[in-house]
Amino acid sequence: MGFKTLLSITKNFGFARRFSSYIQKLKEEAQRIEKHSGATGELVSQYNLLGNAYKEEKNYLASIDYYKRALFIAEENLGGNKYELSLGYNNIAEIYKLQGDLESSVNYLEKSLKLQCQVLEPQDFRIGLTYNNLATLYGDLGNYKKASEYLEQARPIMEIHLNDPVSGTYFLNLSTLSRRSGKPKETFEYLDKAITIYQNIGHIEDLAHATMSKGLAKWSFGSTQEAKALMQEAIQTKQAKDEVLAQWHNKLGTLLNNLGLTEEALENFKSAIELSKGSKDPETWMYFHNIGNAYRSLKDDLKAQLNLERANGLAVQNYGEVSQEGAITFENLASLFQSQNQFKKALEYAQKTLDIQKQLASSTAASHNRIGIINHQLGNYTKAKEHLLEAKNSLEPSELLANVLNSLSLVYSELNELENASETLQSAIEITKQLKGENSLSLAEPYANLAFMNLELHRYDRAIGFHAKALEVCESNLGEDLRTATYSDYLGDSFRLVEDYPRAIECHMKAMEIRLKNNNKFLIGASYHNLAFDYKYQNQFEEALELHQKGHQYYQESLGSDHHFLAGSHVLIAEALELKNQLAEAKHHLEKALEIFNKNPNNSQAVQEVKQKLQKYN
Repeated sequence: MGFKTLLSITKNFGFARRFSSYIQKLKEEAQRIEKHSGATGELVSQYNLLGNAYKEEKNYLASIDYYKRALFIAEENLGGNKYELSLGYNNIAEIYKLQGDLESSVNYLEKSLKLQCQVLEPQDFRIGLTYNNLATLYGDLGNYKKASEYLEQARPIMEIHLNDPVSGTYFLNLSTLSRRSGKPKETFEYLDKAITIYQNIGHIEDLAHATMSKGLAKWSFGSTQEAKALMQEAIQTKQAKDEVLAQWHNKLGTLLNNLGLTEEALENFKSAIELSKGSKDPETWMYFHNIGNAYRSLKDDLKAQLNLERANGLAVQNYGEVSQEGAITFENLASLFQSQNQFKKALEYAQKTLDIQKQLASSTAASHNRIGIINHQLGNYTKAKEHLLEAKNSLEPSELLANVLNSLSLVYSELNELENASETLQSAIEITKQLKGENSLSLAEPYANLAFMNLELHRYDRAIGFHAKALEVCESNLGEDLRTATYSDYLGDSFRLVEDYPRAIECHMKAMEIRLKNNNKFLIGASYHNLAFDYKYQNQFEEALELHQKGHQYYQESLGSDHHFLAGSHVLIAEALELKNQLAEAKHHLEKALEIFNKNPNNSQAVQEVKQKLQKYN
């Protein structure tokens, strides 16, 4: 959690809540005073009342106008009590903070502090409050050095008021500064002091806030299970069912979702929505957004879409379509539709995201990357290339740039720009190595893709080298994983292309052994067929036939009798039988293949190819 303001030290006049009629009466009274008495202390008080009323109504422009009128009269016409003037500066500082103008708020609060130091004792609690509020502002501005200076000045004052809830908040602010400075020991020391103060004086709401702060600090320092327990404790402790509790449920839901506890996360997101009903909390869009993403994790695309669309509507309603919040929701909808292969819809939302980012002058690289990938999926390779180049040219070395270059290399490959494809993919690999190290698993797929590109360019030695690197990276990270078997197969295929059959067999056997240990019958069948090719190309037809038959048996066990892969297996056996001049048996397997292919209209091309093969036997 961020820095927490201790107290507003403006006067509390206890004004009524029915603002429109109340404000009108205040204005009429101010006019009466000005007409009959002029610029008096009574008029100053009336203007402050109006400033307070407009602040409650969140009409900050009007509020600050009346506070400044009051301050002007106090300064220019009345000479002014310095402490009263300091309160005026404080009023204006508070409104600037509410408006988000932190620098102006600092300016007025420092004026207030200067006057307080002239008229109050050095250990006066009110000076301590102002020190702390200035630390809050400087912390939110990112000036931690200045924040630390003010907190240290406040410390001797706060240390003698340990039974006051304000001191608890002071220690919360110290913990925030320590957390932002990456100091866990000090962070938890100050949090525990705040918790102890609130426990001793029985301030349950403040205790809940401090406990939540400790949970969030545990999360930021990587102790997620402790964070979960503390956040749950804070929610149970908190008494008020308000917008703050809604935000806490949302934070806990986010942590639970990150831990893979999606069902529990959903319960918290739904609680956040329930608590925010009827409120004007502009962050409600985020709760629906998080529910949508949780449903995506559960593969419930319909509920994901409904919630993400609701989030989008609220974000646009609360912040306008040209807003960062709107961009986030459009981006998530683009991602959802892309995952559903609804590429035209995905493109529409991705383009909206990009348009908003351009208007906000924020980074557009990720959007150009997504639009490039979607165009690639739609077969619009020239358009894909255009967007991916836009993304590439705006990025420094980063994981995103590596991803962009990977995508761009695939587009170059589709456009038959193989040299560009190879160079681009090599650049992606170099960036990944810089970011993640020479042995990162993230390198396996790019190495394999680079190998395939070099095969297209007939650079067989380089292709073998890259396939070997892909296998090495995968094996060192995953051991005897099915992905390791895949990369071993790729390397074996490359050795077969250069007629190095012993090493081809060695790689394909390695893949076979891994698949046998994992008991994946379909992939075991594929390994037998792969090995069969190694023997067939060495004219060892008996061994090739036997291996194809074993592969066929595993296909049948794993896929059933009508799968098109089984039909392809019949064709491979037929080809091996033909090489052994066993034509009647070859014809029988081709007829079995044709029978299976004919069961699915999508196999029309395969049907024609088998029929052509059968013509030789008629």
